[in-house]
Amino acid sequence: MAYDFDAARKEYISTRITYADLAAKTGISAKRLRTVGAAEKWRAQRDKIRAQSGQKAAQNIINANAEVKTIVIDAAVKMAKKLTAYLDNYDLDGDGKIKPRDITAALRDIKELLDFKSERDIREQEARISKLIKDAEDKNDADKSVTLILGADAEELAK
Repeated sequence: MAYDFDAARKEYISTRITYADLAAKTGISAKRLRTVGAAEKWRAQRDKIRAQSGQKAAQNIINANAEVKTIVIDAAVKMAKKLTAYLDNYDLDGDGKIKPRDITAALRDIKELLDFKSERDIREQEARISKLIKDAEDKNDADKSVTLILGADAEELAK
């Protein structure tokens, strides 16, 4: 009987299927699949595809994070410009609309929005994300997953 080892190889390297499950699906014995898989280095091919997928996912997260930062910076700059325009015409005795403490609170909010993490903190976060992705890929258990939360503080996540 002729078996389609090419289709079996493609399924093995592109999914998390085990040799036993693949044998049940294709009719090829698990022992034969392991022998052919070892000879053709299916596991190495699977690992390479997973690593590439993990790197792409990590890069997508970095890109999304940069986009969010750009949006926040743009909003903070717009807010700062409006506040500056208001302050140019502000009567120090007060005009009754906005109190000085409201202005200082707005300035603190703008400063907080623009004070992003240091480059070291960002690299550390990216390394942690990459490690989580790698650890998830190293597991053969399909029930394992990784949840990434963008914009959360480490202290908040530790709770």
